[in-house]
Order: sequence, then structure tokens, then C-alpha cells
Amino acid sequence: MTAKSGQRDLSGIVRDNIDELLVKIIEFTCVRNEIISNNISNCHLPGFVPKKLDDEEFATLISYALSEHLKNNRLMLRDGECVRFFDDGAFDINAKIDIKAVELFRKNFPGYISLQKKRRRENLANNRIAVALLEQKIQKSR
Repeated sequence: MTAKSGQRDLSGIVRDNIDELLVKIIEFTCVRNEIISNNISNCHLPGFVPKKLDDEEFATLISYALSEHLKNNRLMLRDGECVRFFDDGAFDINAKIDIKAVELFRKNFPGYISLQKKRRRENLANNRIAVALLEQKIQKSR
């Protein structure tokens, strides 16, 4: 699943390394929202298995890139097990089976829905913060 799925192209507003990292966070949270939404809306389909994006891996990769930017004023994006970055600014994210959600889905359906709603709220907050930071940065640069 590419990060551009369901997301408008934000590459035109990228002016520097920090902008690019914020755009990647925004795109990641948009894709994560799609996964969480599918986990809620498709849960009654036969053979359904809940998925998730590895947000810990993504955070580690972005943290590494930020450290590299601070040290050497360059953006160095490393690939992870589930995330691959491309030269054109795009990146690919592979969702994986969400073991915790699978267990809840089988044993405690209300708990499963509660988990998905909690993740959705958290994800929305992360997205809003990244969008606000990018907007403020763009405003200050004008």
C-alpha cells in the first residue's frame, strides 16, 4: 500500500527536510486511518483478519532521519521491514496482521471495537499535530 493512497499529493509544499518528514507523518497517518477504518467496517466479512501498520518502526525510521538531519543537515531515510522509501519522495507501507486485535476480535468483540476506536482517536490526534506543525512552519516562512 503506497502512502499516496487516499491522500492528495503534498510534495509541492515541501521546502526542506523537516517539511518532508512532516508530510511523511501526515501521509502515514492517512494510510493508518484507512487501515483502522477497514478494521471496523470490514469486521463482519467472512475471513476478515485485522491489520495494522507498524507505527513503532515508522517512528524509529523518522527519528533516525531527524537525527541525521540535525547532525549533517541532510535527510537520510532508511527502509524498514514494513516501510520502504523511494527517491521520488513516495514510500510503501506493508500492513501486517494485528495479533492483539485478532485475539480481541475472537474473544471480546466490544473490546476489539473499543481498541480500534482508541487507535483511530490517537491517529487523528497525531495527524492533526503534524498538519498544524507543517501549517505553522509554512506560515512562518512566508
